[in-house]
Amino acid sequence: MAAGHRAIVRDRMYLRQVPRPRVFRDRSNPLEDLREEEIFARYRFRPDTIYFIVDLCQAAARDTGRCFAIPLVLCVLSYLRFLATGAFQLTVGDTVNLSQPTVNRVCRQVGQVISALADRYICFPSGDRVRQVKQQFGAMAGFSNVVGVIDCTHVSIKKPSSNPEDYIGSIIEITNIKLCIFQAVCDASYRITSAVVMWPGRTHDARIWRQCALRRRFEDGDMQGFLLADSGYACTRYMLTPYMNPVGEAQARYNGALCRTRVTVKQTFGILKQRFQVFRRKLNCSPERACMHIRNCITLHNLAIDRRDIVAVDPIDPNDYHGVDVGDNMDGKAAREYVTRMYFER
Repeated sequence: MAAGHRAIVRDRMYLRQVPRPRVFRDRSNPLEDLREEEIFARYRFRPDTIYFIVDLCQAAARDTGRCFAIPLVLCVLSYLRFLATGAFQLTVGDTVNLSQPTVNRVCRQVGQVISALADRYICFPSGDRVRQVKQQFGAMAGFSNVVGVIDCTHVSIKKPSSNPEDYIGSIIEITNIKLCIFQAVCDASYRITSAVVMWPGRTHDARIWRQCALRRRFEDGDMQGFLLADSGYACTRYMLTPYMNPVGEAQARYNGALCRTRVTVKQTFGILKQRFQVFRRKLNCSPERACMHIRNCITLHNLAIDRRDIVAVDPIDPNDYHGVDVGDNMDGKAAREYVTRMYFER
């Protein structure tokens, strides 16, 4: 028995030592072979936007010192294909004739380069842009001085190695799916102007906001204007939430206007998940790597908005807000009452 086992091990070692013939795969550029509609269906971006992303990712290109080095455009297409489908790396590699380890490497490299661009594309409006945002929300909401709408959404991820119980759903979840949660603030053009992507799924929306750097800017008076939120957040002097039990027509009209405007952030999440199917599947990686992918999706989403490369999204019911009272403060109630009297009393 021992002799037979040694013979099997010896045969396997011999097979490992036999050099395999090198295979040169056809790595033609899919952007040159497919129609624009086919490219968009596979990568969720138009060809000119993809080439723009390739130009941004020039830092990911490196001289390997070998023949048939992988073109940067294929590296970018591999990463976009992964984000667009959420497929296994082996499946992504088959579409561009790359091996799974190569896809893993190029996705990491391109992902790190795009991550370094995040602060350029995810930034809260300032200067003239603030006035434009307020005007857009004013036409939509019926009251002025709104600079953004805020909400959170969940993303399914691989079970983390530390504190996995924190990622088991939230108060409203009944499944055992591991989740992380990210908070976003968006403007009227569905552009995400602030994103926090570092919290496990059990975390409440209000706690994420309390720890947010943007909140400190509002508290310190650096930011002027209102954020619109659902009742999962506390009503403050700079954050308006719905009345839990509206009394009178003015409060009802205020609730209706706020909810019709706040649906913008829900539509933004819908656009994000429609473009990047990786949000609808489980991110089979560490929480740190998952956060990088989520933030990169937001960066690419904003880049696409800037370039008018958009996707359609189904309409969403505007009257969906949490029935959770997290406690309002007196300044917040006074600000809400002022807005109600100023804009919704007839």
